[in-house]
Amino acid sequence: GSGFCFETTAADPTAIDEKVSAGSVNQQWAILSPTAPAFPTGLSAVAAGSTTANLTWNAVTGATTYNVKRSTNSGGAYTTIATGVTITNFTDATLTVGVKYFYVVSAVVGGVESANSAEATMALPFPWVAQDVGSVGVAGNAAFTYSNNVFSLTGSGSDIWNTADAFRFVYVPVTGNCTVVARVLSLQYVDVWSKAGVMIRESLNANSAHAFVAVTPGNGVAWQYRSTTGGNSSNNNTTGLNAPYWVRLVRSGNTFTGYRSPDGTNWTQIGSTTINMASAVYAGLALTSHNNSTSCTVTFDNVTVPSWPSVPVPSAPTWISATIGDGRAVLNWASSANATGYNLKRSSTNSGPYTVVAANTSLTTFTNIGLANGTVYYYVVAATNSAGESANSTQLSVQPVSTVPPTFSYGVSANHLQLTWPADHRGWRLEAQTNALSTGFGTNWFTVPGSTTTNLMFVPIDPSDGSVFFRLAYP
Repeated sequence: GSGFCFETTAADPTAIDEKVSAGSVNQQWAILSPTAPAFPTGLSAVAAGSTTANLTWNAVTGATTYNVKRSTNSGGAYTTIATGVTITNFTDATLTVGVKYFYVVSAVVGGVESANSAEATMALPFPWVAQDVGSVGVAGNAAFTYSNNVFSLTGSGSDIWNTADAFRFVYVPVTGNCTVVARVLSLQYVDVWSKAGVMIRESLNANSAHAFVAVTPGNGVAWQYRSTTGGNSSNNNTTGLNAPYWVRLVRSGNTFTGYRSPDGTNWTQIGSTTINMASAVYAGLALTSHNNSTSCTVTFDNVTVPSWPSVPVPSAPTWISATIGDGRAVLNWASSANATGYNLKRSSTNSGPYTVVAANTSLTTFTNIGLANGTVYYYVVAATNSAGESANSTQLSVQPVSTVPPTFSYGVSANHLQLTWPADHRGWRLEAQTNALSTGFGTNWFTVPGSTTTNLMFVPIDPSDGSVFFRLAYP
């Protein structure tokens, strides 16, 4: 976290109200009383477990205690989760898996509370760790987006090749046999040999033995490895392939095998080798720019390594109810175990394709407004968490209708009574009753079959029916 200060020497200073944001730092500023204490600086948040975060910050002169606050939204509003903290660190052990949290800390000096610190958040969820390996010209970074389970890496480095490497590495410690899978979603073209993919590495030293399956911008998908510490590298590559593309690396004993796939289902083996590697290794995502003075950016999704995802993909939600209104539909579904959000999708075509109308909402209800009355809409909903998105629910169809009493028109055509009403009133029921002339109007209404899906009905004229009455009823 970075700290910023504003100072004014005017006798009647102009109020300052400015929002400063840089990366994961976010602060709202305002004029403070001359007696207000300084706010804490240097706040950082590091994942210490799947439900635990460790916070640290710099001490404020004269502070007796600190208040720790948290939000699930960048910029707040924040909820105070700890008061009276007398040290400059705090462990938050109340996290929900798959939810991103944002923290601020304030200082209390002489009973007066400071403004909030700059905001801090965990760039990566547990158990991921990020660092540059080897001699890189530009420091790298990494982040994870919970809403779509995407890892974003930026890094420089001359190459992963020859006897030593320089690259950005996001990894988890692994012991024994393992499989690493990812889709390289996008890769910036810095050099034809910029590389991004999955790696298993014996150590975090630049000259470590490793196996690597990488996507490149100009040389397809590459399989490469270094069999011994400080040894030369070997590779082969399949040209003509570009991101988005899937890569997979499997360790079985000391046998390392690389695969590639266009869809994550149909895999092609591209290489296999024997490396006498220690049981405890590092497995994860690697990126080198192949230009040590220029950073390269890559995004990965559908990432799996041992211990990640840390929760299973949630099951598909089930519908509870749907209520239609004038140009709207209120949809309700049951919550799914381990879900942290839901994607509600809609189509005007039976069975899709669907468009997301509510992305990663934490609620299990949604009111879809602005719909066209008389049009049938088809909905599915899927549950999400850090492991990914569930299958879609069963499809639900709704037809919003106008609540305004319609104009009811009729005519005669080919010995049929033609009844019509506005198209935006499709869904209203055409009801009828037939009585003897001597009986007249009664209460024995029935719904004309098929009338709720149209705004045009043809009813045969039968003189023996006596008196026939029709009306439209709101559904």
